[in-house]
Amino acid sequence: MINTVAILETVSYFISSKITNHRLMVEFEHASRHDALTGLHNRNACMEKIDFLTKYSSSVGIVYADVNGLKEINDTLGHQAGDAALRQAARLLTKCYGLENTYRIGGDEFLVLVPLVTELDFKTSVCRLRELVAGKADLSIAIGSEWVADTAHLERVITKTDQRMYCDKVEYYNRRGKKRETRHDLNDFRRMAAKSLPIAD
Repeated sequence: MINTVAILETVSYFISSKITNHRLMVEFEHASRHDALTGLHNRNACMEKIDFLTKYSSSVGIVYADVNGLKEINDTLGHQAGDAALRQAARLLTKCYGLENTYRIGGDEFLVLVPLVTELDFKTSVCRLRELVAGKADLSIAIGSEWVADTAHLERVITKTDQRMYCDKVEYYNRRGKKRETRHDLNDFRRMAAKSLPIAD
């Protein structure tokens, strides 16, 4: 005699396992492409976007941003205050450029890639970002920006934008009579991304 209850329990178990496994895979995929602290896309997703944009010619606006004084915030006010500063920076960037274009690529560094934007609209957005940052008494962000009509040499332009951001950061520390903090460059993030997860072709 067929034990209908046992069969249904077995089928139910396998369906439940499949659902659980699928949910875990979805969560893993999300975690591999998103930053847990800020909710932004992470460096893995950023490198994929760079590779994609490089393959297809288009205009793009680039913003390289870095939270100034994060180490000092962590040392004097604690890491919770440092985390709050990073989340606040992420909110300002997404307010100007949208979640889909904003990436956290390092401890205190963010990269924005806005495809198919006009030069005028992009420059206007950068002015708005600077105004928003200037209005925050408890947050300082070094900013470098660049617009290009063709993404063929995108990584080279990102490096240039990074250098502009770094000059802005040096000025920030010079005004305060302090030494600048150490930083990474794009190649560092490529190496770190390669160690964690492969970049899609």
